[in-house]
Amino acid sequence: MDFIIDKVTEHLNKSICKYAKEKNLDNPNDVQILFYLKPDGFAAVKMCVHYKATEEVTFKRAMAVKLDIANMAGMAEYFVQQALFDFCKSDDISNENVSVMIVRKNDEDMDMHLYNSLVHVRKIDPVEIFDQTKIKTA
Repeated sequence: MDFIIDKVTEHLNKSICKYAKEKNLDNPNDVQILFYLKPDGFAAVKMCVHYKATEEVTFKRAMAVKLDIANMAGMAEYFVQQALFDFCKSDDISNENVSVMIVRKNDEDMDMHLYNSLVHVRKIDPVEIFDQTKIKTA
């Protein structure tokens, strides 16, 4: 489990640094990633600068992968979508108001925060999103 979380964190961090460079920002900590549910119920990603959404991106871009042989972006999208639905149930948040913001602390560490619309609900642990035991099988 730690391996997956470490890999996902590494990829999200790369994405944040790359986006900061694209936007000519001196500090990658000025960039955040926002996961949310679209009206159709699918998970989506927005890149943010100074906590303001700037553009919607694909999970592949958010995971900073060019050739996704290991399907890292696909797995992340699945885990994020399931986690957002779980947060709706456990924290009594509607689908249209739930979101998780990834905030970079340094090269190896980031925080994840759960929001109900613009209201901070709580800090979350990456395991709450990328927990393999939640994989639903037929």
